[in-house]
Formats: sequence, C-alpha cells, structure tokens
Amino acid sequence: MRLALWVWLILTCAHCTSRADGVCAVEEERPCQGADGCSGSQRCTGEPVAWSACNCPEGPSAADLEVGGACARDEDCPAGATCLREDGNEFFGGGPARGMCVVDCIGAPEECERFGDAVCVGTGDDPSVSRAFCLPACTPGGEQLDKCGDRTDLACEPLSSDAGKGFCRPSCTRGAECRSGVCDRQRGVCSTSASGGADFGQPCTPNAASSECAGLCLDLGGGYAVCSHRCTYGSSDPCTDADEVRGFCLFAALGGSLGDVGYCAPVCDCSNECAHPQSTCDPFAQDAVRDLLNASGVCAPRDESSAELTCAN
Repeated sequence: MRLALWVWLILTCAHCTSRADGVCAVEEERPCQGADGCSGSQRCTGEPVAWSACNCPEGPSAADLEVGGACARDEDCPAGATCLREDGNEFFGGGPARGMCVVDCIGAPEECERFGDAVCVGTGDDPSVSRAFCLPACTPGGEQLDKCGDRTDLACEPLSSDAGKGFCRPSCTRGAECRSGVCDRQRGVCSTSASGGADFGQPCTPNAASSECAGLCLDLGGGYAVCSHRCTYGSSDPCTDADEVRGFCLFAALGGSLGDVGYCAPVCDCSNECAHPQSTCDPFAQDAVRDLLNASGVCAPRDESSAELTCAN
C-alpha cells in the first residue's frame, strides 16, 4: 500500500520539486514583479522544471493613449489623463464644449510624449494661475479639414512659440453647443456667463483697451474691423445661434487654411443685410456654396473690383 502511494506521487509530480525550493507544476502561473517594478506573471515550464522570467504585459501604445476626446468625467479618458469638463474653469477660464481629455503638463512638457502626437499648451485665463495641458498637436496651413480628427468643434491654432506647429483648440461658437452654461465667444469656452459687447457683424475698434465685442474684434485691414469669433475654417456648420444674423466660418486667419482656426462671417443675399457700414454683400462664385449655406454671399469689406449684390427696391 505504501509502495503504491509512492508510485502515485512520483507519477503525478514528475515535474515537481520541493515547494520550499520554489516548486512549481508545469503550466502553473503566479504573479510576479519585473526588474523595473512592473506587475506581471510567470509560468512554470518543464525540462528543467522552473519558473519562467517575469513577463510584464506591454503598456498601451501611444495610439491608444490619445488626448482630445470628448468626455464628461475622468473615467471617459485614457489612463493618466483627466477630463476638462464642460462646466469647469481650467481651460481659458471655462470648459471646452463637450469636455476634453487632457494631461496636466505644467512644469513637465515631456509628459505629452506618452500620449501620441500631443503638445503642452498653457491655458490659464488668469496670469496669476498657471495652467498647462497636453492637447492634440496639428500642422497649420495644410488643406485638410479633419487635421484635428472627427471633432468638428476643434480647430488648428499655431503655437506662439513655433508657427510651424499647432494645437487643436476647442472653441464654442453657439450657445447650443454648451449643455452647461453659455458660450463665451471671447474665450471660446462654456461658462456661467458670457462676455458682453457689440453684436456679431458690427464695426469695432482694433486693439481697444477693452473689447467692444462679445467675441473678438477682427481687423481685416484698410480700416475695416468687425466683431467676430473663432471657428473652424471650412466647416459647413453655422457659427451663430438661430436667433442671430446667420454666420459661417468664411474668414481665414493669416496663413490659415481648411481645418485651422478661422473667424465667423455674416452671410447675406444683398448688401442692405450687412450691419457694417463699410461692407458689401460679396457674391459666392459657386452655386454649390450658395446651396450649401442657403445664402447668396458674404458680408465683406467693400472692394471696387468685386461684384455687389444690391437689394431690390
């Protein structure tokens, strides 16, 4: 009987050694810690029987750790990223419409290297409070409407430190885009209150001590400046609310192109519909544009060489 028991032990533990010496059964697994402190697992292998080296799973690739996605909470973002909520105040004093996954990089811009093509951008509205986050990087100037991905509320803005590189900046254009609060067009964020000022399309004074516009005073040269606000140049989405003068993103920034930060412009069917006294209704050259925007032209600086859509008496 005792002999049979020893035979059974030998047959079933042919690949075992003493547990006190680190016994393992072939194909057995256990958790372990790698040389660099990573958490992994090791497997018991045969011939000879021994634990394998600690195998740590590879971390997520940069493609899996992208910033810039819409979010409502931190759990909606990749590991290591947080959500700039729409009802927050850390993004130029407010919150991006629909929220945005970012990484805090204040004092540590190298953090952005772990999150794909991202760049560290200062976003503080108050000079006394430093804010910087990893935002999606982009290349301004190229004819690519989707250079900031699928989010139509993002536009490529050149970095002040390097005009050849840019970041994807969220900018609300309409109150309907903000589920929390209202759209502050001056800063392009959702906020509890909007900046006051002249109506969209009205004349303004560039570089005034205090802004005359609810958005920005856009200087188009030749003494022509008009109240406007940021938007995504080339987008076919309206950039004004339904109860306002109709506007679309038709003014490109200097050196800008499709997908870059542009400026909202009033559309019209005749010049009398343009609020700025020095503007004219400049007709669209293509019927497809007229049909898409349901308008005949754009309110633009008067130019003697261009046609003008006059209103019927």
